[in-house]
Amino acid sequence: MKKIAMLTDGWKRMVTYAWVDGIINRIRELDEDICIYQYNCYGNWRREKKYNLGEYNIFRLPELNEFDGVVLDCNFTTDKERQQELACILQKIEVPVISIGHAMDNCYYVGIDNTTPIKELMEHLHKEHGCVRFLYAGGPKGHYENYSRMTAFKSFILENGLIEQDTWFGDYEYSSGVKYMDRLVNEAIPFPDAIICANDNIAAGLCARAMELGYSVPEDFIVTGFDNMEKAAYFYPQITTVNNDRGKIAASIVDMFHELWSGRAVESFHFVPTTCSFGESCGCANNNTVDYRQYIKGQIIYNTQAQVEDEQRVAMEGRMADCTDFYGIFHEMSRYVINHDSDAFYAVLDKRLWEGIDERKLPTKGYAKEQMVVAYASENNVPVSFESPEALHEHLAQAEPGTAYMFTPLHFRQYTVGYTIVKNARFLYYDPYFYDIQSGCARSLEAMFKQIQLETINQRLEEVYNRDPMTGLYNRMAYTEMIGPAFKKYQEEKTACCLAFFDVNYFKEINDSMGHEFGDTILKRIAKILLELQPENGYSYRFGGDEFVVFFPYATKEKAEEYKKNVLMEVERSGISVSIGIVVTNPEEDADLDDYLAKADNLMYEMKNAIKAKR
Repeated sequence: MKKIAMLTDGWKRMVTYAWVDGIINRIRELDEDICIYQYNCYGNWRREKKYNLGEYNIFRLPELNEFDGVVLDCNFTTDKERQQELACILQKIEVPVISIGHAMDNCYYVGIDNTTPIKELMEHLHKEHGCVRFLYAGGPKGHYENYSRMTAFKSFILENGLIEQDTWFGDYEYSSGVKYMDRLVNEAIPFPDAIICANDNIAAGLCARAMELGYSVPEDFIVTGFDNMEKAAYFYPQITTVNNDRGKIAASIVDMFHELWSGRAVESFHFVPTTCSFGESCGCANNNTVDYRQYIKGQIIYNTQAQVEDEQRVAMEGRMADCTDFYGIFHEMSRYVINHDSDAFYAVLDKRLWEGIDERKLPTKGYAKEQMVVAYASENNVPVSFESPEALHEHLAQAEPGTAYMFTPLHFRQYTVGYTIVKNARFLYYDPYFYDIQSGCARSLEAMFKQIQLETINQRLEEVYNRDPMTGLYNRMAYTEMIGPAFKKYQEEKTACCLAFFDVNYFKEINDSMGHEFGDTILKRIAKILLELQPENGYSYRFGGDEFVVFFPYATKEKAEEYKKNVLMEVERSGISVSIGIVVTNPEEDADLDDYLAKADNLMYEMKNAIKAKR
């Protein structure tokens, strides 16, 4: 089976699913044994650079040389640094790379011919409508297709001795058209005969704003668009535009790979033929290619469905917020995407999130693959398991021909924590806002991670608070907090416990003659012995100064005496002398913990006095 990797940067919050859909359709038409693995991000959507670093990190996940071909759709990647980084990645690839609508070194290019239709539009405007003065209302300055359309615009002006009034740059949004119209009016710029817009969004915004300001298209000036989006045909006035059939472009990608895999020569640039569609915005008649009532019906259905989808996403986020673990969050997301016409959902996560790791230790470049685990996997709403991400990826590599997997990053700003995988995300064709789902999941994950971090910090603080810094044993404060409840529980369970009280003999004399540092060494050695000999379920405490207490359950007099014997043997081997008072509790007696501690203390002093008497 052939495997194609796709690196895609969404348009704002939207996945351009038309590429995947077109490729899959062509694969099925040709009955080719090919699967698609799409690595999708939204790196151009937010203005926060660190956040976008986390998005673009998904491009570092795949080993691209393990694929048979790579498709690049990064038309909307405007960050120059990321563009350069992507170029470096592509330089290391030995398999063929096809770039959609953006010319890059070492890549084949596929897209529409941006030059010919611009010239055809302008020739039509010049000859049919007498236009002489032209303004170019462009998109992003560094965008390849925008640059190609602008170059064609300038070329036609020079070739025909016409007047270039100006060339403006913005983005591809409706708002750019509004800003361009305001600029014409506010700066009292004479209206050109025609405004050539880089796409239909800009054209629609310009026409609408002109009407708001009391002007009329095409009576005051002509406007043209590009891409033949749905809004161009149904807008008023109907916008003159250029057809851009994404399905044909996607089909051409499969055909190009087929030729390349067969060893045949392929031109570096492949242009898909296109045509102009003339309408009311240039003074031509409505082309009558649309059914307005059917369109309105579709919009009503779409808006109703969009409202339902929004409500479902909000409900999903609410359920995620109520989850008590990472699995629950992914389960909610899985239910959503699989119930929306997808076949499977998988989530891979850095296992250190469960530990409450300092996020600064998480990677910002690439993935800590040795730390990753499959946190969730469900196929057709049936849970499945994989022992490792490698096992999951091997499973994905065995998919049926025509299968498409979409990988999307999970990150906390620039810190990478994992990724999700959706199999055959067909719902993206009519609901492309996967960003909303993914970012909602990431927010829930981060909130839970922060909670784990807080709990971890509190545990560490509690450890510091309850530990004797010199010996590492629990301190007297911890004894009070821990042993009281434990003793009560064991009493209720009718379980006998052992309580041992230790004191170092001649410790003041040792400190006075040998120094406190030597005394500290003795205390550390005793602590080490107590930990080594500590019975199961037992606890050891530095009670204060040179005093220690040990507590353990399920005791008998024999076990207590054996424990005492073993401790004395070990401390004597170390040249240390201690006194020990040891008692075994009786659950049938009406005695509390302090009573037993006092008894152990008295027994310890009896032993100490006996040792002094022999001296």
